[in-house]
Amino acid sequence: GAIESVNAILESVVADAGPGVELFNLYEEVCVDGEFVGELGGDPAAREDGLHFSDFIADTLSQTLSTQAHRAAELFERR
Repeated sequence: GAIESVNAILESVVADAGPGVELFNLYEEVCVDGEFVGELGGDPAAREDGLHFSDFIADTLSQTLSTQAHRAAELFERR
C-alpha cells in the first residue's frame, strides 16, 4: 500500500545517509504487525476515534522522538 511505499523510500534514504542515522518508524510503533490496534502502551483508548492519539500516547511518542533526536544531535556534534 501507500504507507509501505513511502516507508520503503524513507528506509532507502536513511540507509544511504550512513552510520548513525536511524529511522523512527511510527507505522511500526502504532500498527502492530501492520494492523491497526486501538490499544497502545497500556492505554486502551490510545486511538479512540481510530486516528488521533490520546494525550498519554502522544506524550509517550514525543518523549521517544525527543530522546532519539537528542542522541542524533550528540552524534552529529561529535563528527
